[in-house]
Amino acid sequence: MRRNTSVVRDNGHYADGAGERRTRQIATTPVPLRPERRLGRGVPEGDPTHWHSRSGVRADRMACSGMRTALDAPHDALDAQEQSFIANMREHGWFDTAVLGDDEGPSFSYSSGFWVNTGSPEIIMFGMKREIIHNVFWDIYRDVTAGRCLPDGGRTDQVFANLPACIFPVAKRYYRDYLGWNRWFYGGDDFPCLHIVWPDRAGIFPWESSFDEEFRDDQPDLTEHGWLAALA
Repeated sequence: MRRNTSVVRDNGHYADGAGERRTRQIATTPVPLRPERRLGRGVPEGDPTHWHSRSGVRADRMACSGMRTALDAPHDALDAQEQSFIANMREHGWFDTAVLGDDEGPSFSYSSGFWVNTGSPEIIMFGMKREIIHNVFWDIYRDVTAGRCLPDGGRTDQVFANLPACIFPVAKRYYRDYLGWNRWFYGGDDFPCLHIVWPDRAGIFPWESSFDEEFRDDQPDLTEHGWLAALA
């Protein structure tokens, strides 16, 4: 399904169809935001494969649809942040974790709950304003709940209205660095995640010649063997 979201580059900025300048973002219809979580570069402290109560007793894990997640952890086994995460997940069906950019890398956001609630992979995006990525995630979540699945790889017109995107599976070796809350929620790395990569204003992607160097460091390659190999 083609999006209403437009991507327009204007001297290093995004602009919407009315010409309003928006620094490094995609213009789209606003939707309600969920609380954000920032823990380092998205990695929670402690063992991501178990939940512990304050007394140190491991909580049992089970889930509907045969998937074990933190949705089924006893309430008193979770701290206040974890309880807030689960409450939002139950209310909205998914959760958005946003991490600020720093010396280690660009800002990014990723979803939690797509896999357990829709059977669609989780999603991660880099280098754009948090609110805009959040809106893109909402578009995709609505699509997958309606049975319109996002491709699991390659070039697609299903993300933005006027420019293509490319989708790549995230290699498991990057999960610890970027998907910490998902590793906690799913009790490990047994879930898929897709990286949505955006092009510059000319529609050129980071692995292609003539890509705008201003945005070279905004999107890391999270594939197992590199973008070009994944596209081959």
